[in-house]
Amino acid sequence: MGATDGWQDFARNGAMTWEYSSAGPGNVALLGELPRSAVLALAFGSSVESAATLALTALFEFFDRTRDRHVAGWTQWYAKSRVPAEYLRDLPANCVEQFQVSAMVVRAHQDKTYPGAMVASLSVPWGNTKEEREGYHLVWPRDLVECAGALLAIGAVREAGNTLRYLLATQLADGHWNQNQWLGGKPYWRGIQLDETALPVVLAAYLAERGALEGTEVADMVRRALSFIVRNGPSSDQDRWEESAGLNTFTLAACIAALVAGAPYLATDARELALDFADYWNSRLEDWTAVYDTPLARRYGIPGYYVRVAPAQAVNDRGAFDRVLPMKNQALDPGLPAAAQFGVDFLQLVRFGLRRADDPLILGSVRLADALLKVDTPYGPSWRRYHDDGYGEHDDGSPFDGTGRGRPWPLLTGERGHYEIACSNDPLPFIEAMAGMASAGGMLPEQIWDAAPIPQRGLMIGRPTGAAMPLAWTHAEYLKLVVSRVLGRAFGRPEAVWQRYGGKRCKATRAIWCEHAPISELIEGASLVLALRAPASVRWGFCGWQDIEEQSTTLNSLGLHVLNIETAHMTIEQTIDFTFRYMPGDHWIGADYHIQFKSAG
Repeated sequence: MGATDGWQDFARNGAMTWEYSSAGPGNVALLGELPRSAVLALAFGSSVESAATLALTALFEFFDRTRDRHVAGWTQWYAKSRVPAEYLRDLPANCVEQFQVSAMVVRAHQDKTYPGAMVASLSVPWGNTKEEREGYHLVWPRDLVECAGALLAIGAVREAGNTLRYLLATQLADGHWNQNQWLGGKPYWRGIQLDETALPVVLAAYLAERGALEGTEVADMVRRALSFIVRNGPSSDQDRWEESAGLNTFTLAACIAALVAGAPYLATDARELALDFADYWNSRLEDWTAVYDTPLARRYGIPGYYVRVAPAQAVNDRGAFDRVLPMKNQALDPGLPAAAQFGVDFLQLVRFGLRRADDPLILGSVRLADALLKVDTPYGPSWRRYHDDGYGEHDDGSPFDGTGRGRPWPLLTGERGHYEIACSNDPLPFIEAMAGMASAGGMLPEQIWDAAPIPQRGLMIGRPTGAAMPLAWTHAEYLKLVVSRVLGRAFGRPEAVWQRYGGKRCKATRAIWCEHAPISELIEGASLVLALRAPASVRWGFCGWQDIEEQSTTLNSLGLHVLNIETAHMTIEQTIDFTFRYMPGDHWIGADYHIQFKSAG
């Protein structure tokens, strides 16, 4: 007899008269028959004996004492966090309650065996339809930093510091982190996402700004992380949604912020190079990730917009935007070029202080986001991740099975709320919207339903779908939005980044050529830096190999071998020609490179 048969027997006879020594395969619904008044101890262990020992030990203490001790622990934690009263003073009662629940949810996700570790969710997306052990029961560095930032925002400094120390312990030798991993650090997926290498550096900067590092040494972690970023960026193998390779605004914003915020921890030569990379990537953001006068732009009356992801070749070829960028989670890839794909990641440029909220390209992208991705629900607006997203239930409400239709994410309501703060608008409507999208128990979901109700599947517009719930990142976003509303700026905007850029586009004084990210143009006023992964001898000249020189690169403590080429004497349309050979060795790489000097206009 299976577990389902047992339940049917109970329904018929009103009593449990059956026992099993094992159950499965599949999920097990644990049932028990108790007297009208009883105390139940439920324990888990690696063996029957260990679970029984834990359960019996718990029963030997009065339940009231156990409960009171548990409640006292949470009460003390809330008091220790010292959330300022003004954060909650003029919020509606349901939003205050959601704030308190969200703080508890984020804190409850922190592991007790590995201090600072936190899984993405204690749930499994569509876990009621499949057997899946891992689900979101893994640590993603990105989600982890987002949640640590929320803990810091509500005053849980020690817990945020524990997360930084956990990240220090699990950083890989080359400087990056696993895409995700089990709590103990064993890798699961092994993709490379540069934002997950950048954000731990930003977390260290958050703590340092508040004098909360507590003696934790972060310089080596920062150096290795930034070295990995400059040796692999600006293109990332995966964006933050773990789907596409290329140039993405969220990823670039995180990397630029990390390079600036982490620079003070570097040796002088590395600090200068890190800031050169940050300035150069910042100055090229629009060249690499934005398109203009496209059919979409003309249809919505905007000059241009930031694309979802640009191919890596866009660093030196505008034609790359016309290439088809594969789209995941679709039964049939629509075959859209990169220029026709659009998402909401550009808002991070404003949130991290790289662009102003009223930048014309930001405004155009916001207008397009509202036209293509916004969904109005009875509780307020929310947004899908990107146009033609396929991660979500099918139209008939059946669960995501590798394909589907992307639904709105409440955490994107929070991200839009942070943008409204940058516009000097009150984000209260977005706070209320997020609270309204929570479950009856205050759990904030990964996605909400956005189509006609399907009651038999429990799908109602604006309410949670079968995706992950609670999603710790969503709760973290809610907490930060409430705090940011009082601050009048986004909590977590790195101060060093704001001081350097103040939301304005910058003009780089050095352009950087890397073998993995070659450039073909040099804007007047900038000198050229060749940054190679190994020692090399470089032969270079001007305008068809005139005035040839040969020089060796110099090892920079950021892990690249660099050569600076001054261009003050160059005029518009002239070129720099160069090739190189790795040392030791006598063989040139067999390719000549040419960089043309262009007008800043």
